Amino acid sequence: MTRLSLQLSTEMIDIYVEKGMTREDAALIVQTMAKYKDFFVDIMMTHELELQVPDEHHVAESFREGVVMFFSFASFGAMPLLGYVIIPSAFPHLGEEVLFLSACVVTGVTLFMMGCVKSFFSTQHWVQAGMETFLLGGACATVAYTIGQFMEQLGGAR
Repeated sequence: MTRLSLQLSTEMIDIYVEKGMTREDAALIVQTMAKYKDFFVDIMMTHELELQVPDEHHVAESFREGVVMFFSFASFGAMPLLGYVIIPSAFPHLGEEVLFLSACVVTGVTLFMMGCVKSFFSTQHWVQAGMETFLLGGACATVAYTIGQFMEQLGGAR
């Protein structure tokens, strides 16, 4: 046994002793399980680390969820930027403040829409889910904007 596997085996023995086994029985069980590497790793993940062992279906599902998340982020994330592209071309005389305000409004509407879409996958009412996402996203955006302003002032002071 390698040093790491010996340490892990000792930790597993300790776990089984805490659950009420004698040290000798726990050592025998861990020694037997350690002969079957994949089985032993699965047992360590569930008993020692308290993690679930992913199955093949879960891995494929995670990949699909990642792709959906990427395209959702790209499409919903582009919405506020459209305010800086579409509105100036339609109304070229508007100032920076109005463009910023329009981007904030578009961002708020987008956040609310994201929450409404989220309600299809949860038990929340669409208004509640929309407002929750709007408020949380708005708070995050406010914090990010405030930190950005602070950093700009900090950089300008030098």
